[in-house]
Amino acid sequence: MIKSPALSNVFLTRQGAKIPPADCLSGTDAAVLEERLDVPIPAAPDPKDAGLLQQVGAFEFEVHYDNKKVCIEIQPAGFWATAAEVICIIEDSATKPEAEGIARIGCVTVGKTNWVDTNTEEGRHLANVIVRPQPEIYSQAKPNQDNGVVVSIANVNCDLSDLQGHAIAISSCDDSNVTFRYLEADVNADCVVDAADTQAVAFRWGVAKGSLIYKDFMNLEPSGPQADDDIDINDLQFIYGRFGSTCTSPHPQQNPVNPLA
Repeated sequence: MIKSPALSNVFLTRQGAKIPPADCLSGTDAAVLEERLDVPIPAAPDPKDAGLLQQVGAFEFEVHYDNKKVCIEIQPAGFWATAAEVICIIEDSATKPEAEGIARIGCVTVGKTNWVDTNTEEGRHLANVIVRPQPEIYSQAKPNQDNGVVVSIANVNCDLSDLQGHAIAISSCDDSNVTFRYLEADVNADCVVDAADTQAVAFRWGVAKGSLIYKDFMNLEPSGPQADDDIDINDLQFIYGRFGSTCTSPHPQQNPVNPLA
């Protein structure tokens, strides 16, 4: 089983009057990871009837994650979302919030004629794992250079079984990593660097920490712990140098981070 994509970006955007959402599950910024079989199941004989091929009758997997950074929902997909004789049990941030940092799904088919064709793309698509950032992520980050928080979404206990409950060997149980970040210079948090962003920073030009109109969220350069606690020409140029950048076409590029690289 694999999660697709293995690396992804989610750009943080304004969720209402304030930038963070009221709670994690109500946020609209999310990564949708597809849980898939990377290859069709092998053409092996059914253990109970050598004249038939083994067919997938059930699957399950767990997701382990840092619940202080994200919340997770799991939804069946493909055949498992549309077939009539399918039963799924789901424990995630919505259905079992007390299971902090662990989400799981298990689906079974009813009867011996209801099976999934894993030779098709739809048949190999088992579930969607929806990953949303906690409100604190919005407050702890700002749209400066190389901003972002990487969250590992670990696959655990991946299992497949046939129509009679016999285990089907799988070749992988792969993880995914999601980078939650602001578009650089997007102080308005609307996925585009435009006049609204330049105006917001220009209005505060020359102010320092302690001023009523100072906002650390707009103190963008230098980045990181060496921030200078004032809004000066460097911050203004940081915005103008990225004017026209969008979440779909950022410049400079903001590629997803691979923490294992």
